[in-house]
Amino acid sequence: MAHTVDDYDLLLRMVAAGLGVGFVPTLGLRFSNTKAVTIHTVRGMPLRRHIYAVLRTAVATSPVLQVVMSELEKIG
Repeated sequence: MAHTVDDYDLLLRMVAAGLGVGFVPTLGLRFSNTKAVTIHTVRGMPLRRHIYAVLRTAVATSPVLQVVMSELEKIG
């Protein structure tokens, strides 16, 4: 049986309750209580993701957006 969850904290709570296993990126573990689950790193083929951002030209130079883009580059 498969289930789709778009909330990593909820997914981790479901795993902690014994309802199955889940795949969560490192970023999804940052703000969740993971003490009740065992974390394993996937081995074999490296996992990758692509993050894209589309900005209007008028706001692309905003200092706030520059900080957000910088953070996205770090985790991408």
